[in-house]
Parts: sequence; C-alpha cells; structure tokens
Amino acid sequence: MRALCLVSLVLMSAVALADDSIEDQLENSLSDRWWLSFEESMFSESAGLTVHNIPTGIRSYENKFTILAPKFAAGYRFAPKWSVELQMQFGPQESFKTFAKAKNFSRSTAVESRFLAAAVSREFKLPFKLKLESKVGIARSWFDHDIEVDQIKTRDFTISETRPVASIGIRGQITPRLSGGLEYTNYFLKRTRPVSTLTFGLRRSF
Repeated sequence: MRALCLVSLVLMSAVALADDSIEDQLENSLSDRWWLSFEESMFSESAGLTVHNIPTGIRSYENKFTILAPKFAAGYRFAPKWSVELQMQFGPQESFKTFAKAKNFSRSTAVESRFLAAAVSREFKLPFKLKLESKVGIARSWFDHDIEVDQIKTRDFTISETRPVASIGIRGQITPRLSGGLEYTNYFLKRTRPVSTLTFGLRRSF
C-alpha cells in the first residue's frame, strides 16, 4: 500500500512538473514574444506652447488644444518578465491666436510635438490576474513651432532634445493574446518643460 502511494505521488509530481514545463515553453515561445500596441494619450496642460505676450489693442484671443493623441509601440519579450519596446508618441496639436479690432488675427502660434522612445519594461504580478508594468528609457522629442503675424509666416523652428522617460502602468488580459492597459508616463524635458501623459489602449501579442 505504501509502495502504491509512493508511486502515485511520484506520478503526480511528474505530471505537475510536466505541466509547469509546458507552461514555461508556451510563455517563452517565440510566437508569443513579439507584440504591437495602439493607444491614445491625454497630455498635461502644457505640451510645448510657451507663454504668450499678448500685444496691445487685441480684441480677443483663441486657444485650441486637442485632447487625445495617438501612440504606437512594438515590443519584444526577452525574458518571462522583461521586455524592450520602441514607442512613437504623437503630441497634441496646440494653437494660440490673437485677434485685432478689425477681426483679423494679428498673431498666431501653433505647436506640434513627437516623442520617439526606447524603453526596458519589467512586469510584476498583481491580484485579479493584473500586471504592474514599470518602464525606463530614453526619448527623443521634437516640438515644431509655426508663428504668423497678420497671416504671414514669420518664423518656423523646432526644439529637440534627448532625455530620460519613465512609465508606470497596469495591464490586464482580455484574451490569451489581447490585453488592455492604463499607463502614466513622464518625459523629463529641460529645454521646454516636463511633459506627462495618461495613456490607455490595446496590445496584441504574436
């Protein structure tokens, strides 16, 4: 009887180890290491437009700011909890116009921004099958400025710099290969000012 119990215990352990091995192989299979994501980001209040000097004699002014901006990313998981990714974040379109008494705008400023980043990510397990993701990396930013006076372009310039970027977020599985997440990111910029985003979107594994 003891021998039978011992044999059963050995068989159960072998089956459990085999199951774990299969799960590890599935987790580390090459077909599941690559992923693509599409997300939308909400930016902090200032995303590149500098302080405005409103000329005298101005009747009114108009300030426009897009709420959401797209973000695309491609990643590769080189270990069960570690991955690298390349991100392309498009910034919001922001503009500021002042209007003279003749109802023609006398000064206009518009800004568009882009952020290209490479980051390393580490995952941590949370309750309810959620995962905490922390990311650190380097980002190259571009802020394109267009300035017009009386509908004539007077200046066109770009501010760019390479600075650290860090993110923290939560991700949950929707299907075996599809997940959704919410992430906070901060670009530690110096030439303009730090820019932060709140991002939500989907990731597809391959």
